[in-house]
Amino acid sequence: NETTKTIENLDQQVQEQEILRQNARTILSIIQRTKVQLIELRPTMNNEADQKLKKIDDDLKINYELFEQSLNDYKRIHGNISDDLDKIITRVIEDMTEVRARFNEKESELNAYNIIRDEYENIIEHTLKIIQLIEIKTQQSHSIDLRQNLDLLKDLTNEMQTHRSLIDRLQLLSSTLSSQLIDTNERERVRRRLNDIIRRWTQLEQDIMSEEENMEEMKNLTELYYNINITCERWLKQTRDLINELTNTRNEHENQNQQQKDYRNRIESLFEWLKQTHKYEPLSDKRDLDTLQREYARLIEKRQLIDERSHDIDLLLRNIN
Repeated sequence: NETTKTIENLDQQVQEQEILRQNARTILSIIQRTKVQLIELRPTMNNEADQKLKKIDDDLKINYELFEQSLNDYKRIHGNISDDLDKIITRVIEDMTEVRARFNEKESELNAYNIIRDEYENIIEHTLKIIQLIEIKTQQSHSIDLRQNLDLLKDLTNEMQTHRSLIDRLQLLSSTLSSQLIDTNERERVRRRLNDIIRRWTQLEQDIMSEEENMEEMKNLTELYYNINITCERWLKQTRDLINELTNTRNEHENQNQQQKDYRNRIESLFEWLKQTHKYEPLSDKRDLDTLQREYARLIEKRQLIDERSHDIDLLLRNIN
């Protein structure tokens, strides 16, 4: 009976060793598969790679813990293991150490990629906000005067130049991310997002530059118009002054002509009076003294009038000349 029991124990131990050996081969196969999965696992633009890495890690831990549990149970019951099984277990431990190192490398690789990806996403978000803000400011520039408008456009140009490094950094990050992506759809999505950002940025730069050139031209035209307007105002004033001067001169000439005409009329009237006055009038047939005295007095009076009129004529002639 003791022998039978011993034989049964040995058979049980052999069976459990075979189970343990099979478990060791299984975990070696799982470790080998994990190595391949780690090699094939590539970064993604979402959290898919991180989720896959976690699943790989969880599966490996579960299977290895089951193997360790079976090994510990065997050692607790049967003590030492056979040499061939010990070699297999040693290989399992070595492969497990290697795969853990590869896992840590892959985790570091994904973490580094995620840092770049997060910076990439942050730059895209920040750049889009800058573009939207500058677009709003550009629209607001139409509601202010020309000088303020031009100053604002210059400020926007400087602001875009300040943030230009974001576009350069985004191009570098996009190239780095794309080079590690194996999914063609994700690579295409990164390319499209970059091209869209660059297109909007470049278009906005061109719009601002074009608007600034238009405003500069308008400013120059406005200044030119202002200078021309000042010149025209000066010419108009000079013309008005000349017209007034000519009008005054004309009026003076007309007044002078009218005065000369009046003088001539007066002279003609005086000459006519003189002619009438100098007409020969025969003396009265009465030769008495009283009559002669009256005739003499009348002639003296006429002589005085003639002298006065002659003096007037002389003054008028001098005024005319």
